Amino acid sequence: TDEMLLYDKYYERIVERNAKMNAQIE
Repeated sequence: TDEMLLYDKYYERIVERNAKMNAQIE
């Protein structure tokens, strides 16, 4: 469904943001 697609994009952004934050911490 479209909802799953939206969730995938939203999840991708969160993962990307977490990766950036982790890079800054280390």
